[in-house]
Amino acid sequence: MHAVTINRQHLATAQACAPDTPEVVISDIATRLAVRLGISTACAVRYCDVGMLATTYPAITTCLATGAFSFAHMTRLADDLLAVPQAHRPKVDTTIATKVLTPTRACQAVPAVRCVHRRAQAIIAEICPPARPTDTDEVPTPPPPAGSLSIDTRDENTTTFHLTVDKPDAAELTAAITTTAAQRDLTTAEALIALIRGQVTTSVTVNLYAPRTNPQQLSTATAGLTDTQRARWVPRITHTRAVGWAYTRGYAPTDVVRAMVTGRDGTCRFPGCGVDAAECQIDHITRFDHTTPTGGGPTVTGNLHCLCAFHHRVKTSGQWDVTMAGDGTQVWTSHGDGHVVVTEPGGPLRRASFTHRATNRARILTDRNNQLKPPPDNEPPF
Repeated sequence: MHAVTINRQHLATAQACAPDTPEVVISDIATRLAVRLGISTACAVRYCDVGMLATTYPAITTCLATGAFSFAHMTRLADDLLAVPQAHRPKVDTTIATKVLTPTRACQAVPAVRCVHRRAQAIIAEICPPARPTDTDEVPTPPPPAGSLSIDTRDENTTTFHLTVDKPDAAELTAAITTTAAQRDLTTAEALIALIRGQVTTSVTVNLYAPRTNPQQLSTATAGLTDTQRARWVPRITHTRAVGWAYTRGYAPTDVVRAMVTGRDGTCRFPGCGVDAAECQIDHITRFDHTTPTGGGPTVTGNLHCLCAFHHRVKTSGQWDVTMAGDGTQVWTSHGDGHVVVTEPGGPLRRASFTHRATNRARILTDRNNQLKPPPDNEPPF
C-alpha cells in the first residue's frame, strides 16, 4: 500500500501545483515551485502538466486518484492529452477512463506506461485525429525518409554506426540478423557484416495482422501501420493465413505457432511489463518435458506466452506461478507474498470472452443512451 500512498501524494502535489490559468508564464511558476519543493525546473513543469490534466479531465483524474497509477503514467497521459481541443475533451476523458484506466476484472495488473500511451493514442486518433500524440520513431510526413545512418569514427580502434528505421523495417532487419546469427553461430554484429558482404543469405518472415472484414487494416503485434507504411508493405505480402489454434510436437514453436502467440499477446505477459512481443521469448507455461515430451506441457498456443528475457528468467526460477484461461487471460501468483495479479492479452489476435463482450456492450449502450437522453426540464430557453 506504500506505492498507492506515494502515487496519491504525487497527484495531490500536482493538483496543488496546477496554475490558476493556462496563460501564466511557464518559467515563472516552474522556477518558484522548483525552489520551494527542492526539485528541478523540468520536474516542476511535469507537476504543473499533471495538475492541469487533473483540472481538465475529471474522469481520468478519478482513476488516477485510486493510487494505482504511477507518476510516470500521469506525465505520459498529460503529454498525450495536451493537444486535444476543448470540444473533444469530455469524450476523450470518459473513453480513456473506461477503456484504458478501469480494470475489467479483480486483481488485474496495472498496464505499463507504454501500453497506456498506445491505447490512449488509438482513442485520440479515433475521436480527434489531428490531436493524436505521435512517437519519436514515426514518420511525420509522406513519403517516408529512408531512415538515418550516422557513422562515428572518433575512436581509434572501432567505428560506431547509428541506424534509425521505422518499426516494420526494423522488425525485418532484426529477424534477418538474429536468424543468421542463430544458424551460423555468430554474434549479431558478425551476422550483419556477413549479410552485407553477401557471404550468407537468409529468408525471414515478418507477420502482419488484419481482420477478415478489413484486410487493409494491417498492424504489427503491438501497433497499427500508418497509411504510408501500409502502402509500402501491402505489395510485399506473399502469403496469407487464417491464424488460430496451432501445435507442434517438438519443443521449439513453429513460425505459425510463434505468429499466433505473438499476435495474441502483443507484449510481455508479466504484470506491468510493456516490452513488445516481437522482442520477447516464447515460454511454455507448463514446462516442456524434454525426456518424455508427452508427459509435460505441450508446445501449443494455449500453453505458450510471450515473456521478455528478464521476466522469463524470473518465471523459470520459480518466483511466480502462472495459469492461462482460454481467452488468454493470465493469473500470476507470487511465491514470495502470495500476491495475485491478472493480465489480459493486448495483441490484435486476442479473443473476446463473454465478459468482455458484455462489458463492451454495456459501454456502447451507456454512450448511446446518454446521447438519446432528453434535456432536463430546467434547461434555459436558448
